[in-house]
Amino acid sequence: MLDVNYCLDPKEVETILKLTAVKIDTLPQNIQYYGKLGAGKLDAYEAVKMAKDMADTYGTVEVKDRILYRWFYKLETAPYEIKMINNDVTGNARLKFKARNNIEILSGDYYPNTGGYIDLSINETLALDCPPPPFNTSKQINNKVYNDNNEVLGASSFSIYPNPTSGLLNISCKDEIKKIIISDITGKTIYSKSNVDLKESTINISKFQSGIYVVSVETNSGETKNIKIVKD
Repeated sequence: MLDVNYCLDPKEVETILKLTAVKIDTLPQNIQYYGKLGAGKLDAYEAVKMAKDMADTYGTVEVKDRILYRWFYKLETAPYEIKMINNDVTGNARLKFKARNNIEILSGDYYPNTGGYIDLSINETLALDCPPPPFNTSKQINNKVYNDNNEVLGASSFSIYPNPTSGLLNISCKDEIKKIIISDITGKTIYSKSNVDLKESTINISKFQSGIYVVSVETNSGETKNIKIVKD
């Protein structure tokens, strides 16, 4: 989940896991344990999808077909819009949702008791405002690539900087670069260049949507390196 939205805080991770879990306490054999089996069975695909939807520039987060009667739920980082569909919010459920553009309650019942609440707000300035993840932090000075300890990296080492970036992305390698591919987190190729035949290359990604991408660099010697970058 943090690979697709590294700004999520622990409570948001917990919320997403609960909101995407497959309920099991309504199964006939589990009725006697209703309310004692947690949020349900983990659905990793749906959890990662919701985390990605929160990070996408124009993503839609759907909270759908949930029975929420306990716990605190938080979604704030930093969805474009949230749609609440066919939910039953009662009891001590506490919801705190924020979005940049829109929050819609399309269907369902939303009546928590005095121990619960629903706090929905719009903030157009919401952003993925958090420290960048510890991806590649090497730097280049006078055609030498250094790591965080100011040690010169090996002959086949790669350097991609700045990271995060809002525009130009520099790629440097001790060997000549054969091919560069940039993919989004779904694996879709966004940029590809073959026969580079240079040790350095600069790519303008200013028109890419904000998010996390994977840069794959292949050298003429056959070595391949995959590095995650963040587009502001």
